[in-house]
Amino acid sequence: MRKTTCLGAAALMALAGLATAQPTLNGQLTGDEAAYGPALWTNTTPTLFGDAQPSDPCEEDGSFIADAPNVNTGFEAAIPLSVIGNPTGPIRLKVMLMSDSFDFISNQVSGDLGGITAPNVGDPRGADFNNISGIQYVTVTHNATFQPSIDGVNDGAGAYGDSLYDQQQATTFGDNENPSPGFGLGAEIDNIYASTDGSNLFIFVGGNLSDNFSNRLVIFIDTDSATGQNQLRGDNADISFDRLNRMGNSEEGVTTDGLVFDAGFSADYVYTVVLGGGDPGDPEDPFSEVFPSMFVDFAELPTTGGGAGTFVGDGIIGLGFFAVSSNQGEFGYDNSNVGGVLAVCPPPAGNPDVSTGSELNQLFGYIDEDTGLMYLLLTGNLETNGNVLNLFFDVAPGGQGATFPLSGQNVDVDFNGLNRMGDGEVGNPPVFTDGVILEHDANFWLSFKTFNPANPEYFVNAAVLRTQGFPLSNSFGAPFDFGAFYGGVKATIEARPDFPFINFDGPRVDDEQDDISAIPAIFTQYGPRTTTNNVYGPLFDPFNFPSPLPPVPGLINAALDNSNLLGVTDTDGSDAASATTGMEFVLDMNELGWDGTSPVRVMGWIASQDYGFISNQVIGGLPTDFDTMNVGEVRGTNFQNIPGDQFVTIPVRTGDVNTCPFDITGPALDGVPDGVVSIADLNFYIGLWLDNDIAADFTGPALDGIPDGAVTIADLNFYLSGWLDTQGACP
Repeated sequence: MRKTTCLGAAALMALAGLATAQPTLNGQLTGDEAAYGPALWTNTTPTLFGDAQPSDPCEEDGSFIADAPNVNTGFEAAIPLSVIGNPTGPIRLKVMLMSDSFDFISNQVSGDLGGITAPNVGDPRGADFNNISGIQYVTVTHNATFQPSIDGVNDGAGAYGDSLYDQQQATTFGDNENPSPGFGLGAEIDNIYASTDGSNLFIFVGGNLSDNFSNRLVIFIDTDSATGQNQLRGDNADISFDRLNRMGNSEEGVTTDGLVFDAGFSADYVYTVVLGGGDPGDPEDPFSEVFPSMFVDFAELPTTGGGAGTFVGDGIIGLGFFAVSSNQGEFGYDNSNVGGVLAVCPPPAGNPDVSTGSELNQLFGYIDEDTGLMYLLLTGNLETNGNVLNLFFDVAPGGQGATFPLSGQNVDVDFNGLNRMGDGEVGNPPVFTDGVILEHDANFWLSFKTFNPANPEYFVNAAVLRTQGFPLSNSFGAPFDFGAFYGGVKATIEARPDFPFINFDGPRVDDEQDDISAIPAIFTQYGPRTTTNNVYGPLFDPFNFPSPLPPVPGLINAALDNSNLLGVTDTDGSDAASATTGMEFVLDMNELGWDGTSPVRVMGWIASQDYGFISNQVIGGLPTDFDTMNVGEVRGTNFQNIPGDQFVTIPVRTGDVNTCPFDITGPALDGVPDGVVSIADLNFYIGLWLDNDIAADFTGPALDGIPDGAVTIADLNFYLSGWLDTQGACP
C-alpha cells in the first residue's frame, strides 16, 4: 500500500457527486449498497438507550370505520335478471376491490376479515376465503318498491332496504379527500345494498374508486348453487385484457391455485369496473375539467369454463345520471364520498432530524486507497438529547487507550468531554490510573451528538490522540494541538446547496484564543491534525502568526439521517440488518494519521451527553450479559476484559470501488473483499442471497446493475454472470 495524500477540496468535490462510484454522504444506505458491500459488523444487542419511535404515532381504532354506514354515494347498477339467467332462488354477491392487473385483492371486500387493521387478501391465486372466519358474501333479500335512479347515489330504504354489509376494515387502497363526483384519490368499499323488483337486480356499493386505472371494483354474482365456480378456473372468457383469468388457476385443465370463494358461493357471473381517462384541467378554468370515464366488463362463469364475455361500455361519471347503458345493464358512479372508512395508518415514518432513542445496527465501510478517503456508515439513531457517538481510530503505531488507559489530559473538546473518559488524576506526564481501556491504541477520536428537538442541532468533535497522552505544547506549556468542532442547526447546514452536511470548512483557526490559562485550549473548525501541522509546522513563524499555510477544508465530513425505526429494539436484537439510515462519515486518511500500511481499526459506543456513561450499544458487539445492562461508568471500563472484539477492521480498496463489485469476501468468508474474485465470493454471495440479505441486492428486473431494494432471482443471475466474467485478481 502506498501513503495517501491530503485531498481537502478534492474530497469535497467527490462528496458533491463528481465521483459517482462512491457513496453519497447523506446518512443513508439505500442506493449505496453496491459501493459499501456487505456489512462489516451487525449488532445483536437490544438497546437500553431507547428504541426510536415515530414522532407522529398513528393507531387504528373504531373511529376508522365508524362512518362507513353513512356513505350514500358510490357505484350503482341496474342489471336485467335475464342477463344473469332469470334466477328463481336467492342471489348472492361477492364484492371486492383489487388492483387493475387482477393480481392483488385489497382488504376492502364484502366480509369481515378480522378487524380494523386486517391485512390485504393478496394474490387471488392461492387465496381461499374459507380460511377466513365468517361469511364473505351477501345475500339479496329486499324487494324494491320503486326503481332507483342509476346515478351513483343511494335512493333510500324503499329502493334498497337495509345495508347488507358495512365495512369493518380501514382501507389499504388510500382514503379519498377529493369531493369531486368524478375524481377519486383512493378506493374503499363502505357499504353494500342490493334489491330486486322482479325484472332487475339493483346494486349499490358505497365508497370510492381511484380515477387513474389503478384499481377495480369486482362483483361476482351467484344465482344458482348448483352451477358456477367455487374456485375460479383459468379458462374463462377473455375480458379486461384477459385479466379475469389472472385470478383463476394457472394450470390448464386442472384447478390448483385459483381464487376460492366461501363454501356455499359459486360465481355464475362477474362484472368489473374501473375509472380513468379524466383531466382535472386548468384550476383557474372549471370548464376545462373533464371527469373520468367508467369502463365496465361482464363475463359468464360456467361450471366447465369458457362462457361469453364482453366489454359492456364506457361513459363519463359524475354527471348525475348513468354513465354506461347496454343490454347488460345500466351503471353509474358518484365519486364524491370523502367520509366512510379511513385509510390504515401509513407505515411508521421516522423524523430524519429527531429521534427518541439511540442504537447501533450495522457498520459499513472501506478505505479508497486511490483517493485517501474512508467511507463509514453506522446505521441506527442518536437520541436528540445530547447522547453521543464516540469513535476511536487506530491507524498507525502509537496512540493511547490500550497500552495505557485513555489519557485525561488530551485537548479540551466539547466542554472537556474527551477528557471525561480519560484519567481522573491530573499530571504531566499522565498518571494513567482509571481512564477507559480500549481494545487498541487510538490515534484519532471523533464524536457525534445531536440535541434540541425543537430546532435540532448537531455537532462533530475531533482530536488527535498523542502517544504520550498529552497534546503538543511549547516550552511555556501553551498548546500546539487544536481541538476541533463543527456543527450547528441541522436544517441550516443541510440547506447549503453545495455541501449539505458537516464538512469542517472553517472559519475558525486564526482568531485570538486562550493558550496560557491553567487548562489551555485552542480550537479550530478544520481538521485538527492538519491544522496543527500547518500552523506549527516547519513554516511556523512565531512573530507572524498564523502560518502562511492556508487551512484545508473538507477533511472531516459527516451526515445524520435519524429516521430509522427498524433495527434492534429495547427487547430484541435480531433485526439490526433492517435499518438503512444513521450516521455517515467521509474522512481524510492523512488527517486521521494513517501511515498507509497499518490495518485500520475502529471502535466506539454510544454514551450519555457528558461522555461519562457507556450504553450497551458498542461497535463489535457485546456478550449476551449486556442484553439487560449497560457498560456503565466510562472510567474504569476495560474493554480488553470483555469477551469478543469490540472493534472492526476497515478494508482497503484500490481503484474504483465498482470495478470489481463481485469481490465481496476472502477465504475466511468474513465479508471483507480481498482483491480476488474466487469461489469464496460465490459461496458467500449465495449465503447472503438465501438469507434474503439486502447486501445480495445487485440489480433489478432489467438486469441493469442498479439495486432495486429487493433480493430476487434477478440478483442471483446477475451476480453469477458477473462472477463468471471476472475471475481472478481485481483490476
